[in-house]
Amino acid sequence: MNLTTLEMRRERADMLEVYKIMNGMEGLVEKDFFIRDLSGRRGHSFKLYKKRVNLDIAKYSFGNRVCTSWNNLTEDIVTSQSINIFKGRLDEYLGKQGGIEIS
Repeated sequence: MNLTTLEMRRERADMLEVYKIMNGMEGLVEKDFFIRDLSGRRGHSFKLYKKRVNLDIAKYSFGNRVCTSWNNLTEDIVTSQSINIFKGRLDEYLGKQGGIEIS
């Protein structure tokens, strides 16, 4: 998958926001945006459940839009101990996805 710089910057901003919400750094309630996927399938332990919706307003809302990208991250990225460690690991991951280094 080859992402443009703008797409990668948007993806990075979304993933940072999800990390902050999931770790209580934003003062927002996680349940207002996400439902944790507790099915125990493959991947990391912080998987999000993506709702099936028909309306575009719900389909493209933040909580639903970021689920696939967040679920594709690795365990070591989503379980980072600090925001700076998360940023570094995410930048490395996105750099491999798009072939572009984010600064």
